[in-house]
Amino acid sequence: MKKMIFAVAFAVLAAGSAYASGMDTNTVAQAGFSSLTEQEKAEVIAVITSKASAAATAPKVTADNVDKWIDISAKLGKGLAATAKELGIAANEFAVSPLGRLATVLIIWNMMGAMMVHVFGGLLIWAVGFTGLHFIMQRAYPTDITYHPTDRDKFGRAVVLKVEKTELSQEGMLGALITHGIVLAAGLLAMFTF
Repeated sequence: MKKMIFAVAFAVLAAGSAYASGMDTNTVAQAGFSSLTEQEKAEVIAVITSKASAAATAPKVTADNVDKWIDISAKLGKGLAATAKELGIAANEFAVSPLGRLATVLIIWNMMGAMMVHVFGGLLIWAVGFTGLHFIMQRAYPTDITYHPTDRDKFGRAVVLKVEKTELSQEGMLGALITHGIVLAAGLLAMFTF
């Protein structure tokens, strides 16, 4: 996500500077700004400043965030270079070999393994929790299906006459909402407490 924000910010900056470099300094005057009344000029300036202040409040890519990603890349490169040096081969040749790929995975695991375990644990909590809640809801509030005794469809299955679902009471709905919220919170807590 941070890389995507950085990439979008860079693309906007590049596009803006490319557009601005092609503008003539007299373009604003030629666009008719000088022919506007003082009130219209004030309105234009107010719109520009409101958009500039809105852009200033947007989340910014800081040097610390960029440094974190650069630091991870540098550590990965140093780890691969050190491993290749110990084996006596070039780092590029080592990186494309199966052993180099394994070393890359292990280096990344060393740097980001705890985070990946937490994310996997949170997803596991969600999968088990929501599946369990689904089965409990099916048992507590069953669906009754009535079939025709003799009629069959073109695939040989009995024809369904009536489907009756047991409706949730207010207490049941509240209980289901609370337990789903607990499972959701437990998964998020497991994911983001590393």
